[in-house]
Amino acid sequence: MKISAKLFDKKTEYAKIFKRLSAATEDPREVLKRAQKTTSKNTWYVRRAAVLYIGKRLLQVSRVQQSGESAAAHKKRQEFLMRLINYFSAYGCPITKENRTPRCSKRKVMSGLKPNWRLDLLNCVYEPYAKAYVVAALTGCRPAELLRGVEIAVEGDLVTFKIYGAKVTDKNGQPTRELTVDIALLDSAMKKVLLAGMRDETKGTPVHGAVATVQISCRRNFSAAVLNAWRKHTEYRSLKKVTAYCLRHAFASDLKANDFSAEEIAVALGHASTSTQTCYGKSQMAKGGLGCVTEINGSRVVRSTTKLWSRSQPGPSPKRIP
Repeated sequence: MKISAKLFDKKTEYAKIFKRLSAATEDPREVLKRAQKTTSKNTWYVRRAAVLYIGKRLLQVSRVQQSGESAAAHKKRQEFLMRLINYFSAYGCPITKENRTPRCSKRKVMSGLKPNWRLDLLNCVYEPYAKAYVVAALTGCRPAELLRGVEIAVEGDLVTFKIYGAKVTDKNGQPTRELTVDIALLDSAMKKVLLAGMRDETKGTPVHGAVATVQISCRRNFSAAVLNAWRKHTEYRSLKKVTAYCLRHAFASDLKANDFSAEEIAVALGHASTSTQTCYGKSQMAKGGLGCVTEINGSRVVRSTTKLWSRSQPGPSPKRIP
């Protein structure tokens, strides 16, 4: 079944998955068999969602017979799509507890990392994605948000990041948010990568008022760059894989350890509710070194819930880094 991956702008990834699963076959059972070849529940559900989403939309389009298409070919195409949708709607997850891939907990991975692990991996990230890696480490932004582009503005030692949120609905998420970071507290290697093309090389200082946009062309390639950095760094190979989302979890841990309120943390992570942040990091897991956020602003008011997390040690909370 042929399909252009550009037909559906909002679900380009779904279109690519559908195209790969249905390539060179007109048998819905073969497509289902290909989708079931995985030991990951998440992979199965993503494939299932992709086939149902694209299949239903193609079925809507196929109601009108295309020019030059015979009545028999039109009927065959409709039958293929209807059977495909019925198969994937009827079948549940084929992964049993015995043969599924164990879930990789980000918190468990991060517990075995050194305090300066983000800097260690930066030295192994290949050049096209080094700057995006630093932005993700400093702001906890999602790869999907890097795909949209993160705007950077420099004012002295303060750098403001404007992030256009992903996973935004009428009630959930932050359409835009801004985080200000004091780069005077940054390691020189991270500062050099971040300010590349935005500093006065003769003075070695950031250009006041300089602006730039950091953007990636593909989320998978960015995630692969982080995975490759993990594989290259021999000290971390014994741990389960360090992914791009580990940067987000580490960022949340740093905020929780530096006396930011639950509402501020929600905005920084791009959430509209304080309840979601319970899934991200812990204050006692903070490794230090990147706690340089000085200001957080969002475009949407956060819905507050009860107390979400507590520190492992009794006593007063540490002061926020100025």
